Amino acid sequence: MQLRYRYRLYPAAGQCQALARAFGCARVVFNDGPRARTEAREAGLPYLSDADLSKQVIAEAKKTPGRAWLGEVSAVVLQQALADLNTAYRNFFASITGRRKGPKLAAPRFRSKNDRRQAVRFTKNARFSITPGGRLRLPKIGDVPVRWSRELPSAPSSVTVIKDAAGRYFASFVVDTSDEPLPQVAGEIGIDLGLTHFAVLSDGQKIDNPRFLRRAERRLRKAQQALSRKAKGSNNRKKAIARVAKAHASVGRRNRKPQRRRMTRCGLNPRPSGRRARQFLQMFWVAVRAAGVTVADGAAVLVVVVLMVTFLAPVYLVPTISSMPVTSASRSWAPGTAAASVRAESSRPAG
Repeated sequence: MQLRYRYRLYPAAGQCQALARAFGCARVVFNDGPRARTEAREAGLPYLSDADLSKQVIAEAKKTPGRAWLGEVSAVVLQQALADLNTAYRNFFASITGRRKGPKLAAPRFRSKNDRRQAVRFTKNARFSITPGGRLRLPKIGDVPVRWSRELPSAPSSVTVIKDAAGRYFASFVVDTSDEPLPQVAGEIGIDLGLTHFAVLSDGQKIDNPRFLRRAERRLRKAQQALSRKAKGSNNRKKAIARVAKAHASVGRRNRKPQRRRMTRCGLNPRPSGRRARQFLQMFWVAVRAAGVTVADGAAVLVVVVLMVTFLAPVYLVPTISSMPVTSASRSWAPGTAAASVRAESSRPAG
């Protein structure tokens, strides 16, 4: 069984340019495919096979002055874009002949640079890898920082780099997992979704609906109105589109965050223990090797750091937090947070 795991990417400025180049080259190859097959059909030539099309729009196109820049990106990205096109053609032919169930599909359309979603796919042939420091190494792009929210269950077979309308980058890994059932748990809980409350659990606990969308309606409305006033095709309209996309992405992120927290508490979304400690150790040993320090000296430094954190943090950090003065800004802190607890402790009368 194959599963997808998606993580957030934080590429540097140069890596963003390299990814934009990869998106553009993949889009050009994808658009050259339907154009070449249409021209062959109008000229009375036989249907171009997948191999002939790959040779024409990739191998031979790189030798021409107008498409020489296709060699600046990984060849696997171009081949995967053409594989997506061939899959779309097969689904289209199967749909019109009745071999494919469901609604009729249209012929593949051209991709646009103004599409809200840009994506490229790297397979094992591209030799992408995850570095010991936890970065994603992509050919002709570099080592891209990744925010690992959980561990991969196995080695990924492919990774798709996605850029959404809000300008965020994601890495979607495809991994092979076994079909073994999940381990049995002692307790069970039922969840009933509603309108007044977001959910009601079988033990009687009620989860309030945060209604983040309703709170953000005014900001979304203003952003949408500003977008409607911009001239089509202008740079200001592109900026307004990005602002609207970021506003909607913020609402979606706020909606998902409490749901994931609640699932983690209920045991439906368990997080691996020690993840941050393992990431720290990986980054520490990468720095040790880069500095040319011996393994014994690096281990000694690690022991000293652990001892300092263990014994000095309770001595210096806790008294500092408990003695923090209460300012006017602390009145706006939400209850239940660490700042609110400090405010409650400091406002308690002495004696």
